[in-house]
Amino acid sequence: MLEVTVWRNGHEYKQEFEFGRPLGELSKQSLPIAQKDRTGTCVKFLPDKQGQSSFVLTSKTERARELREAERDLLSFQQTTVQVKS
Repeated sequence: MLEVTVWRNGHEYKQEFEFGRPLGELSKQSLPIAQKDRTGTCVKFLPDKQGQSSFVLTSKTERARELREAERDLLSFQQTTVQVKS
């Protein structure tokens, strides 16, 4: 499920999607006078249970570690000498 909310021009626009299709029409509501200048976007995402069997969000630290390991492995592979015998 994906829900998108946009605040712009004194209005709040909202639409929900499931499996890539809209669940209804785009809604538009006027904001209270105190919030007329509000701008921004909010996106809420929940992965479908029927989709991927696992959905993993990794931290920046974890991703950096994975990239360092991949770089180390690549450098190790580049330094390997391969001999072909016929």
